[in-house]
Amino acid sequence: MKFKVIFAIFGVFMLAGCDAQDAKETDEVLSEKPAVQQEEEKVVTPIPTDLNIPETIPTPVERPVVDKPAIVTPEPEAEIVTPETTTEVDESAEITLAKCLTESGAKLYTASWCGHCQNQKAAFGDGLEYLDNTECAATDGWTQECTDAGVKAVPTWIFGDGTVRSGNTPLATLAELNGCTYNN
Repeated sequence: MKFKVIFAIFGVFMLAGCDAQDAKETDEVLSEKPAVQQEEEKVVTPIPTDLNIPETIPTPVERPVVDKPAIVTPEPEAEIVTPETTTEVDESAEITLAKCLTESGAKLYTASWCGHCQNQKAAFGDGLEYLDNTECAATDGWTQECTDAGVKAVPTWIFGDGTVRSGNTPLATLAELNGCTYNN
């Protein structure tokens, strides 16, 4: 805004043919404080007092609960079995090993709360039902059967020859110690 005023004043003097003295007076006028511009009047609207505003916030409208859509995965295509692809299903290696261990007199002692015991039993898969497995955990401590067998830690294997092995033992090692085969 200041520059517009300056250019307007210079333009007037230029058109009127002013001399250097007039230009000097113009500079003096411009260097003085500019006139205070009047502020625009602001319209202030008072806050109405006659509005009916509730004291509590109304309860929001409940929206109906909508179940998320179920994700349906397609069923895998069934394998077509032809006479050429049909084979005899052999007994799993774990079942064969479990039967061999039991026949050789091996016994497994475990406790339901023991994580290593759970891992040892899980390694046998379907063969677990063929193992001679004794549960040592009782509500009041240790079962008498495990105490009589001398089991102090679980899992513990006691083999037919009286050898004792504690801890989670790999199946291949169990097979080797008992003269069984384990082909996995």
